Amino acid sequence: MEFDPERELAHGAEIWIEWGGRWWRGRVLHSLGGGRYRIHYHGWSARWDEDVMLARIAPGDRPPPGPVAAATTGGTMILVVLAIVVVVAAGAIAMSLQWTASSGPPASARAITSIADAPIGEPVWVEWNGSWYEGTVLSVSPTSGEVRVHYLRYSDGDDEDVTLDRLRTRE
Repeated sequence: MEFDPERELAHGAEIWIEWGGRWWRGRVLHSLGGGRYRIHYHGWSARWDEDVMLARIAPGDRPPPGPVAAATTGGTMILVVLAIVVVVAAGAIAMSLQWTASSGPPASARAITSIADAPIGEPVWVEWNGSWYEGTVLSVSPTSGEVRVHYLRYSDGDDEDVTLDRLRTRE
C-alpha cells in the first residue's frame, strides 16, 4: 500500500477496494477517522457502500495489488450483452406471436399493378420475407411508384414503403 496513513484520503478519490479476495473500482465518500473510510463501489447501488479500513484500499491511479473483480474487467459488459440478447429474443417471440404470417392471400386476390389500384385506406396483402401479412395503404408515391403500408396488429414503427409486386388486393 502506498497511502500515507497520516494523510486523509480526499472525498471523491478514485480507489481500488479489496472485497472477497478481488479488487473492485470505487471512490471515497468520506473519512471516518482512524484509517477508516466510507466507500462506494462503481456500478453498484448505495446499499453496497461500506466502511473499510485503509488496509483494504489501494490507489485508483495504478493497477490493484491483486486480482481484479470480473465486474471491473468486462463482467458488467457481459451482463449488459446478455440482457440485450434476452430483450431481443423476447421481442422476437412477442413479434412472432403477435404478427403471424398468413398462409397467403386467397386465390381471388389480384396483383396490384398500378398505384391507382392502391388508394389510401385500401386493405391489402403485403409480402414480406416470403410470407404474406394483412396491411392497409397509408400513402402512395407517384414519383417512386411505391406504396406506404401499415401492417395490421403491429406498431406504426414497422410501416414501410413497398413496391407494387409485393401487394395483393384484400377484401
